[in-house]
Amino acid sequence: MELYGTQAQCEAALEKIRWRDGFVCPMCARNEHYVVWHGKV
Repeated sequence: MELYGTQAQCEAALEKIRWRDGFVCPMCARNEHYVVWHGKV
């Protein structure tokens, strides 16, 4: 939290590191996606 300030900023930084050029599915190479939050409203 000291490095990123908020949970959202931390998640955005991790996404940028993981998918530098944006998300691409490793199975089908498409860039469409949605986020599933298990146990969250």
